[in-house]
Amino acid sequence: MQLGDAIANALRRPRTEVRLQGTPYDAGHEEAHVAAMRPVARAFVLGFRSVMLGAEISNEYVAQVTRRRADRLVAVAGIDPMAPSWHDDLDRAIANGHVAVTVSPACQGYPPSHSAAMLLWEACAERRLPVIVSKPGTLPAPASLECDRPLLWDEPLRAIPELTLVFAGLGAPFVEETLVLLAKHERTFASLAGAARRPIDAYRWLLAAHDAGVSERLLFASGFPFDTPASALERLYTLNALVLGTTLPGIPRRDIERIVERNAFDALGIRDPIAHQPAGDQVALLAAARSLLSDR
Repeated sequence: MQLGDAIANALRRPRTEVRLQGTPYDAGHEEAHVAAMRPVARAFVLGFRSVMLGAEISNEYVAQVTRRRADRLVAVAGIDPMAPSWHDDLDRAIANGHVAVTVSPACQGYPPSHSAAMLLWEACAERRLPVIVSKPGTLPAPASLECDRPLLWDEPLRAIPELTLVFAGLGAPFVEETLVLLAKHERTFASLAGAARRPIDAYRWLLAAHDAGVSERLLFASGFPFDTPASALERLYTLNALVLGTTLPGIPRRDIERIVERNAFDALGIRDPIAHQPAGDQVALLAAARSLLSDR
């Protein structure tokens, strides 16, 4: 398995198996992946590398896949700043068309303020490459949970204010810390990857983001293969059904619409090499999903 033994064992845990089996697409099948991405105009495909865990989804593989579907898929390079070759890895990734970098301090074994990591953040800021902080599903036992906390990014963000940072999955389980950073640092964002599969949590998180005034920093993502865009869209647009008949506040309708329709390329300062219009099935799905919105 490309993600190594430790992550493979974590993904075999009973609750994770149920989530994966509930996804109606095979993540390892290219055609099925493209079919799953049909509701969205473009989809980021993330590489991954962890020297500590012996895991790698190579940037070369990601580049090959995205080139075959350049109208729909966009390559993001998995870089491990603990690897002596990270600088060369970054140069090759840029040459191969990767538009951003993804890292996982917990799975790569360093705090974000580590001196080697700071060099990578500086290089990404200079080249205007957004950095996506992600995790490959459930953290494996060897991962460093203490390195996963979003507040550890405050020092790098203070030192390098030009750095564009995205916390995948709102930085769960430390969502409150993520929202603090979004309010504090102008170039910091969060995606909803995987959030819609936990509707009660998603409701709380989106309401908290609204109250913190950072809803405009949230980006839509499904967290495939643990969820699909179609399923995530439907769940997001029906979150307010959870509080119908109660005195609890609803999430403002416009907040959800803006999250779903926000152009991630524009928000993150990425130059999209391919101009595109929403596909017909995307427009139809969005229209159907909007009709499910509560009036609350």
